[in-house]
Amino acid sequence: MSSTFSRMPADQTVSSTGDSGKTSAKGATGRAMITKMSDLEDNLADAEKTIQILEKQLDKTQKEVKHQKDRIENLEEANDGLENRTQDLETRIRELEDRFGEKPGESSENDELDGVEQSRERLERLKRSVLAMKDPNLRQLIRTVFQLRMGVGHLMPDVLPAWLENEAEWPIDKATNTRLVRFKWEEPPTENANWAGVQDIVEYIRTKGGARAPSAIPALRDITDDDLESKVVQKVKDLAKNLRGAKKKESTNEPSSTPDGGVDGANFLCLNHKAIRVGRAPCAIAWNL
Repeated sequence: MSSTFSRMPADQTVSSTGDSGKTSAKGATGRAMITKMSDLEDNLADAEKTIQILEKQLDKTQKEVKHQKDRIENLEEANDGLENRTQDLETRIRELEDRFGEKPGESSENDELDGVEQSRERLERLKRSVLAMKDPNLRQLIRTVFQLRMGVGHLMPDVLPAWLENEAEWPIDKATNTRLVRFKWEEPPTENANWAGVQDIVEYIRTKGGARAPSAIPALRDITDDDLESKVVQKVKDLAKNLRGAKKKESTNEPSSTPDGGVDGANFLCLNHKAIRVGRAPCAIAWNL
């Protein structure tokens, strides 16, 4: 019996099977590549996220570093300020040591209360000295001693004696047989010659002021040597200022003088007598001397 279907050639069957295997292998390779690419993309995404995190951390670190630098600069400025303040305090302590003759901390623990009490007494002494500087009796005494030691009847600019370069011409105070005081009015009170005059007047006030003006004794008792010295120095400055003002006024306006020594046609307010003085120069009080 003959077969209804013809038999397929053997080589054709093998060829079909081989093509199917190749297609299947290619598909598997493609899927593997796709999977690998997907994994790479996931890894890349993770890497990008990691980079972003690191960038944020770096930015935060940089900001923190800048903050710390600014803080260090501020601390350095504050440290410089503290050093300057410390130097000022050390200078002030040395001044107090020189003024009061002792150093803080030298007392033992047993003397601590005594030290506090002494500090309070010094403070009270300084307060009394400040009040004494304003005492009108002391002010009048200083004015009087200036007149005595310079040998003048008042302290108006026209009678203030000038400095003498010739020692032979130097005037002598007959009462004490000592040289009268002279100032270089164009120089500051701390100039050597002027300072000697300041010390002369201070010493006279301390040693003879009470006898000269008993009403000033309480102020002399309360005022410190430094404050009394500053009062005398200020007096020298005031006299020099009045003298400069008088010279300037004289150079800009020179009115004619009347026979009695006054100024023709000029009226002056005399603060001493609370009245207008006509045609005469004001008294010493008008110069605030």
